[in-house]
Amino acid sequence: MQPLIGLVLETFPKASETFILNEILELERQGLDLHIFSLRCFSEQDSHSEGARVKSPVTYLPSLLPKFDRDQEIELVSAHVELFEQDSETYLKTSRLYLKSDKGPRFNNFLQAGYLVWQLQKLGIIQLHVYSTEVSTATVDIAQSFSGGFYSVTTHTQDIHLSDQTTLNRRMAEAGFMVICGATGNNH
Repeated sequence: MQPLIGLVLETFPKASETFILNEILELERQGLDLHIFSLRCFSEQDSHSEGARVKSPVTYLPSLLPKFDRDQEIELVSAHVELFEQDSETYLKTSRLYLKSDKGPRFNNFLQAGYLVWQLQKLGIIQLHVYSTEVSTATVDIAQSFSGGFYSVTTHTQDIHLSDQTTLNRRMAEAGFMVICGATGNNH
C-alpha cells in the first residue's frame, strides 16, 4: 500500500507521548496509510512499551547529532545534492532563507529537512503532519520550503506561548491547519 500521510515526530516511540501513540494506532485502525519519520532514534529507557503495536513503517532520519557519523553525513549530503540537481533555484532560495539568520534552525535541521523531502519524493507522500516540538516543526517548515508540500501541525498551548511570535505566525500561516491541545488557548 502507498503511504498517504507522513507523520513527523522528534522521537518515536517516546514514553512520554502516549497521546501520539494512541492517535497513530487509531489512524491505523481507521485504515489510513501512514509513514512515520522520526528525527531522533529512541533510547531503550525512554521508549514507549506499546510502540511495537504500530504497523506503519518508521524511517529514522540520519542526523549529525548527538554524535557525528560519517555514513549519516553522506546520506544527508547526497539527498541535498539530489534536491539541488532537481531545482537549483528553489534549493538556493531555501538555503539563503534558513541558513543566513542566527535565529534560524540549526544546520542539522536543515540537513534533515532535505533528506525528509527526498524520502517523501521517493515514497510519493505529499501530505505531512508534524507533532510539534521546536525541532520537528522547524524541520518540516524547511522541508515545505524545499517542496511546497502541504503540512499540518498538532501542538500544545505551552508551545504556542513559548515560541518566537514571528516564527509562530509564519508557521501558522503556512500550515494547512493546526490542532492545539490544551484546556484553553490563552493560558497554560
